[in-house]
Amino acid sequence: MGFFKEKLHTALQEYNKYRAPEAIAELVQVGDNWFTVFFKGSFCYSCGVYDYIDDLRVLLEDFELKTCIEHLEERDEGILVTFTVEDES
Repeated sequence: MGFFKEKLHTALQEYNKYRAPEAIAELVQVGDNWFTVFFKGSFCYSCGVYDYIDDLRVLLEDFELKTCIEHLEERDEGILVTFTVEDES
């Protein structure tokens, strides 16, 4: 799991490097085959917020982490998103 977490942290750093301050992704929790990220920033909820979330999913593929969005929860200060890692076998 250490290698998985390392890839995830590197991908989030890369994501924030190009998306902040409009969208900032913070790792909240990591499980065996899932993780939760909190997205916050000045992004507009009505015009493309889901694009920012999907951008992370696509970027994770560059780090050999194929994921799908399992759950979204809108909050006053941002969006909490749970991703699952798809099995490559």
